[in-house]
Amino acid sequence: MSLCCLLAVRTYDRYKFGLDFLHREFTSAAGTGVSSRLLRVLYDGVEPVSSTRRTPWVPFSRSLNAAQKEAVQNALDANDVYIIHGPPGTGQRAGMQERQSQHKDGAMVLI
Repeated sequence: MSLCCLLAVRTYDRYKFGLDFLHREFTSAAGTGVSSRLLRVLYDGVEPVSSTRRTPWVPFSRSLNAAQKEAVQNALDANDVYIIHGPPGTGQRAGMQERQSQHKDGAMVLI
């Protein structure tokens, strides 16, 4: 996965730290199922996979805007990984809390 610094350097540094941490953790358990696939997506340039069928869901939160609902839908449809990023105060946490509330598939959600 390539990570470009387009906006805030601090945000970039946090993402880089997190991805480096994941790499160390998953490398120590490499070759085991989902971890192996996730490693290939994050570090070897393998394209993440999303479902071709939309996952039906009903929002728990009535305050989500259209962009947040789209992000939740995309996160629900992602088979591998989906990253929500945006400037402070634009609702990433609300979107991911909604995704966590929709937690029916055993997927891991990192907030």
